[in-house]
Amino acid sequence: MLSVVFEGKKLIWFAFLGILIVAGGYFVVPGFFKVTEFFRSAGESQVPLEVCVNSSYSSTQDFFVDCRLARERIRSKKMELLEGIASSPVSSSEARQQAQKELLALLERTEKEKELEKLILARGFQDSVVLIHGETLTVIVEADSLSSSEKEDLVALISKVTSVEPDNILVINRS
Repeated sequence: MLSVVFEGKKLIWFAFLGILIVAGGYFVVPGFFKVTEFFRSAGESQVPLEVCVNSSYSSTQDFFVDCRLARERIRSKKMELLEGIASSPVSSSEARQQAQKELLALLERTEKEKELEKLILARGFQDSVVLIHGETLTVIVEADSLSSSEKEDLVALISKVTSVEPDNILVINRS
C-alpha cells in the first residue's frame, strides 16, 4: 500500500514538472508560440482603413498626422517582434530567415509609402497618406474633391512606382 501511494506521488510530481516546463517555455519565450500566427497575418494591412476613416477630427491635419502615427505604431510592433525572432537563438533557422524576409519587405513597403507621399505632395496636394496592403494600395489625399482625371493621374503614378495593378489602387479624398 505504501509503494502505491509513493508511485502515485511520483506521477503527480512528474505531471506537475511537465506543466511547469511548458508554462516556463511559454513565459520565457512569449513570441515563440505566436510566430506562425504572425507570419500568417504578416501580409495583411499595416493599418486598418477604419483607423484612418474617422470623422471625429477637428482638423484635416490632425487626421493625416493620426493616420501616419497609427501606421507607424502598428509597423513598429511588427518590426519589434520580427527583430526578436530574427535575433533569438531559440528560433529555428527557418523562422529567422522568414523573419528577416518579412523585415526587409516591411522596410521596402515603408520606403514606398513615404516615396509616394512625397510624389503626391509634388503633384500639388497639401497632404496624403499611403497604405500598402500586399497587392492593394489605398491613398488618401487632402482635397475637397478629385476629378476623374486627377484620380487617373494619381493611379497611373502609383501604379508606375509600385507595379500595383490600377484596379487594386483606391484613391480617396478628404477635406
